[in-house]
This record gives sequence, structure tokens and C-alpha cells, in this order.
Amino acid sequence: MPVIRLLAACALLLCVTGCGTALPGTAVPNETAAEEAAEPLTAKAALGDFATIDYCSLTDANAVPQRLGSVAVLPRGAYDECRLSVQKDGVDTEVRLGSLQEEDHLTNSEYTLDGRVLPRGLRVYRGTETGGKVLRCVLYLRFADRILLTIDTWTREPGGDRCAVADAVLAIAVDRAAAKRVRHHDVGARTLFRTDACDMLSVEVVRARTGLPDLLASRSLTRHVCRWYHAYPGDVAVDLYLGPAESTWTGDTVEETLAGHRTLVTASFVGRDGVAVCAVETSIVAVPRPAVNESAVLWVELPRPATDACRPARELASEVWAKLPW
Repeated sequence: MPVIRLLAACALLLCVTGCGTALPGTAVPNETAAEEAAEPLTAKAALGDFATIDYCSLTDANAVPQRLGSVAVLPRGAYDECRLSVQKDGVDTEVRLGSLQEEDHLTNSEYTLDGRVLPRGLRVYRGTETGGKVLRCVLYLRFADRILLTIDTWTREPGGDRCAVADAVLAIAVDRAAAKRVRHHDVGARTLFRTDACDMLSVEVVRARTGLPDLLASRSLTRHVCRWYHAYPGDVAVDLYLGPAESTWTGDTVEETLAGHRTLVTASFVGRDGVAVCAVETSIVAVPRPAVNESAVLWVELPRPATDACRPARELASEVWAKLPW
């Protein structure tokens, strides 16, 4: 009898704890999660809506090894990046994490494949380091859908370990992206977060205002930047940027009013290769949720024999300004 009671008790325990054999067709706990973890990781699956990513959620100042220096998160310079500063022995290494782009936008001379092994089909490309006044180390985290996340580190003086800092930031980003620990900005209606820059101007209007009939349009993955460029050789003619930005103000800048907005117009000047350039900018002091300064900046570059890029820049800016949400 004691043996019978013992067997009965064991049978009851198996029923309660679910230790019996799984029936055919019954879902195994965490089976979906296991299958997902085995699939190649795309940027869309890991990061969600590209337009509202909080790139600072892909890093952690406290997780950067102390041997690399003291880390501080800097004020956001753009919607599409997170900025860090790593200081050690008097040398300041700056970091920009973000700037999503498609792999096809890089040329073969700009990167090499890194040999490190990462989970879920992730790869790392190492960018070409540059010398001169800026010492740079660039890494690209490649997702399965051929979208690249950029880790750009640089110093303006000898010293510091740019590539070690880049490697540390990359490792944190990989862990957070794979775990989908990415935050998004809770944006309001009166911000430019969800505004598509290419929707502000049609390619036909840009062609007409600039007198360049061959222009094509290209939008950034986040939709915050639109570029109208020559079909050949590919040089940018008009560039529209939406979001936080450093002012284009110089000693030649004049203040005007376009479409009811206070506007800064940088006087036309001849830049590189004899190109006439003009920058037109308007901004709002603060936008709630998130509380940041926002700008709309339009650049126009016209080849010779054009000498005035500000006339079409003003005309295009007036059309854009009229559509701004603030």
C-alpha cells in the first residue's frame, strides 16, 4: 500500500508541474522566441520605426570600460544620432552613434569586412581611417537587410584609443539591438520627427527652380533628409535637412522673413570647384516632447555658369517653410 500511495503522489506531481511528455501539436514554451533568436536580425525588426529611434538607448555610458576613460552623453546634435564624449589623459574622443544608411551607399574603398563573429547574421565593416587634423575610426554594424548603423569616433589630437572606444560602443549596441532594447521618442504633432523631407518638395519643383532638369530625389532611411542630385555624376544639388542642427550662420548671413518664418540666408559664395552655394535656415526655439531646438535647413549648390544660388534657395525654402508644423 505505501508503494501505491507513493506512485500516486508522483503521478499527481507530474500533472501539476507539467513534466509529462508533450502531446503532438502542443506548443513548446518559448518555442517562438527560440525560433526568432535563430533567424537573421534585420534593422527593421531590431530598431522599429527608424524616424523616432532614440539612439542613446543603444548605448550606456556606464557600460563603457573604465580603462577607456570617463564617458558623458552630449546634447543631441541631430535626431539621427547619439553623441558621446570619452576623456582620458586630457584627450577627448568624440563618438556619434546612429546615421542609418543602406549598404549600397558605401563604396568599396570606404570599408573592409571585419573578421569578428556576431550572432544572428550581424556583420561589422571597418571604415577607412583618416589622418590630418581629425583622427578617425569608423565601424558599421550591418544588419541582415543590408542596413548599416554607424559608430564614428574621432579625436583632434594624438592620443586616446579611438578604435577601442568604437569597439566598446559597438558591443553595447549589438547586445541592445539583438535584445530589442531600443527606445523611441514619444513625439508630438508639432515636431519634425515624422515629417518626410522629400514630401516637402516635388522633384519637378526642384528641377524648375534650379534649372537642372536631370535631378533625382533620394530620401534618408529616417526620412529626415532629402537630397536632389544629378543623375550623372551624382553630385548633390539641393539638400533639405529637418531636425536639430548647428546654425549655418556666418559673417555673411542676413536675416529675412520667408513664408512668415524668421530665416537666415547665407550670402551666395563660390565654394569648392567653383560651385555657387547658398544655405537657408529657419528654426524654432523649443519643441515640447522632446524639448529640443528644431531647424529646417536647405542647401543649394549650382554649377557654373550660375553665380547666385540664393534666388532658387529662397524660392524652395518658402515652399518648405509654408508646410512646417510650427
